[in-house]
Amino acid sequence: MSTTTPPSDSANGTPQQLSDGLAVTTTGLTKYYGGKAALDGLDLEVPSGSVFGLLGPNGAGKTTTFGLLCGFLRPNQGSAKVLGVPLSGLGRLRGEVAMLPQDSDFPDTLSVIARLQHLAMLQGFNRRQAHKQAREALDLVGLSRADSHKPAGAMSYGMKKKAALAQVVVSGPRLAILDEPTSGLDPESRRQVKDLILTLSKEATVVLSSHNLPDVQELCSHGAIIRGGKITEIGTIEALTQSRAQITIEVGLSDNREAQITADALNDLRRAFGEHNVTTKSHLMTISFDGDEPTEEITRAALSILLDHEVPILGLRRGTSLERAYLDRA
Repeated sequence: MSTTTPPSDSANGTPQQLSDGLAVTTTGLTKYYGGKAALDGLDLEVPSGSVFGLLGPNGAGKTTTFGLLCGFLRPNQGSAKVLGVPLSGLGRLRGEVAMLPQDSDFPDTLSVIARLQHLAMLQGFNRRQAHKQAREALDLVGLSRADSHKPAGAMSYGMKKKAALAQVVVSGPRLAILDEPTSGLDPESRRQVKDLILTLSKEATVVLSSHNLPDVQELCSHGAIIRGGKITEIGTIEALTQSRAQITIEVGLSDNREAQITADALNDLRRAFGEHNVTTKSHLMTISFDGDEPTEEITRAALSILLDHEVPILGLRRGTSLERAYLDRA
């Protein structure tokens, strides 16, 4: 995105410095709807510069958390800071915080570029700058100039999703909050959106929610699990997936010979690591071990057995999948 910046509302015209290294902090954050607590004393820390995944079942409080952090909602109790600014002062962060709601949409009769230009002007850019920001945002998300002049009502779901993401990046935010950014997309569009998130993360802290846990594991450096309005697990993705306690090896199974030699290798793996510590699913072999054992030695020994049996090795992953780790904590 352009280095052009809109006028700042802060007292000194410079971005808030994050002395604690945290883009978001919440302490005891509580929100009631009627007599029911959607958030119940939420304590959360999001490191600056991270891609942070907020995970949880429907109704856990993810969207409410995002609404509070963006100032759409007010908490009943507790406190929070966003880019070092308390919730009461979020107006100072005009253009620095952007959110993609799960069901974000455009007016059917308004062109995408007109909408983006209008949003950029609301964030402090003049008309010429706003048009430039809008054009760059659309280029970044992969919408052509022809598509950008279409009314939203003439666009596909995937195109609308990209246009909605363009709304997030148009101001060059320091914090981007994305609620289910890949939901409902076909594989090609999902890949494009994930690549955009990775590009965005080079200049901004990204907080996202998603029910697609493999996407979260691929994209995120940190994460938290929220249930019943409370954080139950928080840390790096590596820690959440217990990466030192499991390796998974993808092997080739293209013909009967390879299936036989793989079965022989599997027997040797079970003798080496224990019958119950080696499991298989289709073309994947998973070896579990005590977290105190050195992962490198386990990996070296397992690969040596497979190579001795001439088993084709296609890939290796350390740690459990995030999906498995999440379900184990359910």
